[in-house]
Amino acid sequence: MDIKRLEEEFNALLSDKAGETEYLKTLQDQIVKLKGISHVVKCACGVEYKVELDICA
Repeated sequence: MDIKRLEEEFNALLSDKAGETEYLKTLQDQIVKLKGISHVVKCACGVEYKVELDICA
């Protein structure tokens, strides 16, 4: 392979890594938002329950 082709492949790999890093950051942000979800549900009998999302990693 010539140097030009190797440089192109290297740049493509760097671009892929940057895209993957951004994607993972987005996933982490979504997890933080989901962890903040909680809701109080009132049963027909009058008892209230707090429903929360608990994510264990």
